Amino acid sequence: MLGYKKNIFMLPFDHRHSFVKSFGFKEILNKDQFKRIELYKDIIYKGFLLARKNIKNKAATSILVDEYFGAKILRSAKRNKILFACSTEKSGQKYFDFEYSKNFKKAITRINPTFVKSLVRYDIKDKKDNLIQLKKLKQLNDFCKEEKRIFLIELLTPICTNKAIMTAKVISEFQSFDIDPDIWKIEAYDKKSDWKLIIEQIKNNDSRKNVGIIMLGRGENLSHVKKWINIAKQFKDINGFAVGRTVFEDALIDLHSAKLTNQEAIKIIADRYLQLVRLWTK
Repeated sequence: MLGYKKNIFMLPFDHRHSFVKSFGFKEILNKDQFKRIELYKDIIYKGFLLARKNIKNKAATSILVDEYFGAKILRSAKRNKILFACSTEKSGQKYFDFEYSKNFKKAITRINPTFVKSLVRYDIKDKKDNLIQLKKLKQLNDFCKEEKRIFLIELLTPICTNKAIMTAKVISEFQSFDIDPDIWKIEAYDKKSDWKLIIEQIKNNDSRKNVGIIMLGRGENLSHVKKWINIAKQFKDINGFAVGRTVFEDALIDLHSAKLTNQEAIKIIADRYLQLVRLWTK
């Protein structure tokens, strides 16, 4: 059955290209820099695990991490039966392309994630490039349906005056192309009316009534994300959130500048993630 109705409190740290840039590293890393990025990802994961000890509904907690820097974390998540998502998109690209090229099916089968995630940047005006994206996403959509895997699309649309209307039109284009993820990861909104428009488009017939929706944090500050959560959690059709940079970015930058120890950074990340979970479940 299409959809996923359970709560999702996801900590995403699958950032690759942007993650490397945020610490002033060049695209091609030396061995020490690569290990440093691996360490920072591990610190995020340890913050997640620390917070998770204090979360009653552990089945709702999950992570999103890339295999490139986070292979050890993925193995740990499997051992500990933690829900996790893997990225299918190539990092740092304007348009969706497969991280593993033609071998994407084998890679997904090997990683065996709970959620198969694709990040899509979509400007409705770029019709030629969008058609290429849609064809690739249709391959992924069909593979997930055939293999009974939970498909998650993270949709980013350009800043504009009527962003919710634009996003609803984009979702409609996906649906017209028979691309139906089980979960939509959508940019948050300040107005309930905007969320209503998005929800109406996503669940526009009975076959889509169980499709999950989670809000993303867009790298905003903690107080703004909390405001978004207070709005989003009022809708029964919104399952939860996927908030990453808001939780970990400041702590890692201070750690990189030697203003924090590893343990201090872990505690800050744990506290921020825990605050958001408790706010949603309050």
